[in-house]
Amino acid sequence: MRAFLVGEPPTMPTDPADLEFTADEMRRMGHATVERLVDHVLSLETQPARGDVDAADLCRRLREPAPERGVAYEPLLDRLLTEWVPRSFTSSGPGYLAYIPGGGLYPAGLADLIADVVNRYTGVRLAAPALVQLEANALDWLRDWMGFPDGTRGLFTTGGSMAHFNAVVCARERHLGADIRAGALYGSTQMHHSMSKSARLAGIMPDRIRAVPVDGRFRMDVDALADLIAADRRAGLARSASRRRPAPRTPAPSIR
Repeated sequence: MRAFLVGEPPTMPTDPADLEFTADEMRRMGHATVERLVDHVLSLETQPARGDVDAADLCRRLREPAPERGVAYEPLLDRLLTEWVPRSFTSSGPGYLAYIPGGGLYPAGLADLIADVVNRYTGVRLAAPALVQLEANALDWLRDWMGFPDGTRGLFTTGGSMAHFNAVVCARERHLGADIRAGALYGSTQMHHSMSKSARLAGIMPDRIRAVPVDGRFRMDVDALADLIAADRRAGLARSASRRRPAPRTPAPSIR
């Protein structure tokens, strides 16, 4: 579906499958978008932390079948930034303190734009060696800053939930191998809900997930953890992987 610029006649291209734009069209769309986004960033301090949470009527009005014809780009951009974006949490604003989204940096947004437009494949090093090396450099910086050994390796994910999933799969492979039912996963009652989802996606069923109580400061009760592990071992579960809530830090004695 092609978007038109203001002033263009709302006619379909000769080839309905043609999704290409001229250089002037691309520049005009880019300039219009950047100008609106800069205005948006400059207004963050005055935006409410919470948008319209009762948006059922809005969402019903937005439902529509797939359009048969293109629409002008600028009016669509205007509706997006004046009607729809404001009716959400302003997670990038200074008044937003809930959940985990970061405020973001403008150069990072430009980096996403560049990555999407140049559209290079970085799934294997051979396809884009310099770009893959840049990512490896950033991973090495994080490793050094956190004091991990030189051989430590990692990867960037789209967010915390996917990071949890990767961690659960790695722990499963290291501790359980193919015998998934032989172990259990332990987490405090304060652990993020994505952990249980990640466990299930990794083949660890709910009956193999243990919720460990916490103390008055929301730290994992390590004595209760030891009791749960001992009970599982008596039941024949010999191997385990565990995760603690990262903050506040839990004093953890040696548990094997």
